Amino acid sequence: VHVLDDKKFKRIGDNLVCSVLLTYPQLVFGSQVEIVSIDESKHIIKIPHGCTVSHEIIISGKGFKNVRGRGHGDLVVRAKCDIPKKLSTEEKEALKKYSELIGTRVDNSPGSITGFFKKFLG
Repeated sequence: VHVLDDKKFKRIGDNLVCSVLLTYPQLVFGSQVEIVSIDESKHIIKIPHGCTVSHEIIISGKGFKNVRGRGHGDLVVRAKCDIPKKLSTEEKEALKKYSELIGTRVDNSPGSITGFFKKFLG
Protein backbone atom coordinates (compact mmCIF):
# COMPACT_ATOMS: atom_id res chain seq x y z
CA VAL A 1 0.00 0.00 0.00
CA HIS A 2 1.36 3.42 -0.98
CA VAL A 3 -0.01 6.57 0.62
CA LEU A 4 0.22 9.71 -1.47
CA ASP A 5 1.87 12.74 0.10
CA ASP A 6 -0.38 15.62 1.05
CA LYS A 7 0.51 19.01 -0.48
CA LYS A 8 0.15 20.94 2.77
CA PHE A 9 0.89 18.45 5.55
CA LYS A 10 3.62 15.97 6.37
CA ARG A 11 3.63 13.24 8.99
CA ILE A 12 6.73 12.87 11.13
CA GLY A 13 6.13 10.14 13.70
CA ASP A 14 2.88 11.09 15.42
CA ASN A 15 3.33 14.78 14.60
CA LEU A 16 1.57 16.59 11.80
CA VAL A 17 3.79 19.27 10.23
CA CYS A 18 2.70 22.17 8.00
CA SER A 19 3.89 25.63 7.03
CA VAL A 20 2.26 29.03 7.23
CA LEU A 21 3.22 31.87 4.85
CA LEU A 22 3.72 35.15 6.68
CA THR A 23 4.64 38.62 5.50
CA TYR A 24 7.83 40.26 6.71
CA PRO A 25 5.86 42.68 8.96
CA GLN A 26 4.00 39.72 10.54
CA LEU A 27 7.36 38.10 11.33
CA VAL A 28 8.83 41.32 12.73
CA PHE A 29 5.86 42.62 14.73
CA GLY A 30 4.14 39.33 15.52
CA SER A 31 0.52 38.55 14.76
CA GLN A 32 -2.26 36.05 15.14
CA VAL A 33 -3.27 33.90 12.20
CA GLU A 34 -5.84 31.20 11.67
CA ILE A 35 -4.76 27.88 10.20
CA VAL A 36 -6.88 24.95 9.08
CA SER A 37 -5.67 21.50 10.11
CA ILE A 38 -5.86 18.34 8.03
CA ASP A 39 -9.19 17.45 9.69
CA GLU A 40 -10.61 20.91 8.76
CA SER A 41 -10.46 22.13 12.38
CA LYS A 42 -9.39 25.76 12.76
CA HIS A 43 -6.71 27.00 15.14
CA ILE A 44 -5.60 30.53 15.98
CA ILE A 45 -1.84 30.63 16.43
CA LYS A 46 0.22 33.45 17.85
CA ILE A 47 3.27 34.47 15.84
CA PRO A 48 5.80 35.95 18.28
CA HIS A 49 7.45 39.27 17.42
CA GLY A 50 10.86 38.75 15.85
CA CYS A 51 9.79 35.33 14.57
CA THR A 52 12.42 33.72 12.36
CA VAL A 53 11.79 31.72 9.21
CA SER A 54 11.46 28.00 10.11
CA HIS A 55 10.43 28.86 13.69
CA GLU A 56 8.11 26.10 14.90
CA ILE A 57 4.86 26.78 16.70
CA ILE A 58 3.54 23.68 18.49
CA ILE A 59 -0.14 22.93 19.05
CA SER A 60 -0.01 20.13 21.57
CA GLY A 61 -2.08 17.00 21.03
CA LYS A 62 -3.42 17.96 17.58
CA GLY A 63 -1.31 15.49 15.60
CA PHE A 64 -1.96 11.80 14.91
CA LYS A 65 -3.10 9.30 17.49
CA ASN A 66 -0.27 7.13 18.77
CA VAL A 67 -0.98 3.68 17.34
CA ARG A 68 1.12 1.87 19.99
CA GLY A 69 -0.19 3.59 23.05
CA ARG A 70 -2.05 6.57 24.40
CA GLY A 71 -2.08 10.17 23.36
CA HIS A 72 -1.64 12.17 20.23
CA GLY A 73 1.28 13.82 18.49
CA ASP A 74 1.47 17.57 17.98
CA LEU A 75 0.56 19.90 15.15
CA VAL A 76 3.84 21.63 14.24
CA VAL A 77 3.47 24.86 12.25
CA ARG A 78 6.63 26.20 10.59
CA ALA A 79 6.88 29.90 9.76
CA LYS A 80 7.81 30.83 6.21
CA CYS A 81 8.18 34.25 4.65
CA ASP A 82 5.97 35.16 1.70
CA ILE A 83 8.20 37.12 -0.69
CA PRO A 84 6.11 39.10 -3.20
CA LYS A 85 7.11 38.84 -6.85
CA LYS A 86 5.45 42.13 -7.86
CA LEU A 87 5.43 45.37 -5.93
CA SER A 88 3.73 48.68 -6.61
CA THR A 89 5.91 51.75 -7.05
CA GLU A 90 4.98 52.92 -3.55
CA GLU A 91 5.85 49.53 -2.05
CA LYS A 92 9.22 49.48 -3.86
CA GLU A 93 10.10 52.96 -2.59
CA ALA A 94 9.14 52.07 0.98
CA LEU A 95 11.23 48.90 0.84
CA LYS A 96 14.23 50.75 -0.63
CA LYS A 97 13.94 53.39 2.11
CA TYR A 98 13.87 50.65 4.76
CA SER A 99 16.89 49.01 3.15
CA GLU A 100 18.79 52.31 3.30
CA LEU A 101 17.85 52.76 6.96
CA ILE A 102 19.31 49.38 7.93
CA GLY A 103 22.35 49.80 5.69
CA THR A 104 21.82 47.15 3.02
CA ARG A 105 22.41 47.64 -0.67
CA VAL A 106 19.81 46.41 -3.15
CA ASP A 107 20.42 48.35 -6.36
CA ASN A 108 22.02 47.29 -9.62
CA SER A 109 24.62 50.07 -9.64
CA PRO A 110 28.06 49.47 -11.18
CA GLY A 111 29.49 48.56 -7.76
CA SER A 112 27.05 45.71 -7.24
CA ILE A 113 27.54 42.12 -8.39
CA THR A 114 24.93 42.53 -11.15
CA GLY A 115 26.72 45.67 -12.33
CA PHE A 116 30.00 43.73 -12.34
CA PHE A 117 28.60 41.11 -14.73
CA LYS A 118 26.86 43.71 -16.90
CA LYS A 119 30.21 45.45 -17.42
CA PHE A 120 31.70 42.27 -18.92
CA LEU A 121 28.64 40.90 -20.67
CA GLY A 122 27.08 44.15 -21.90
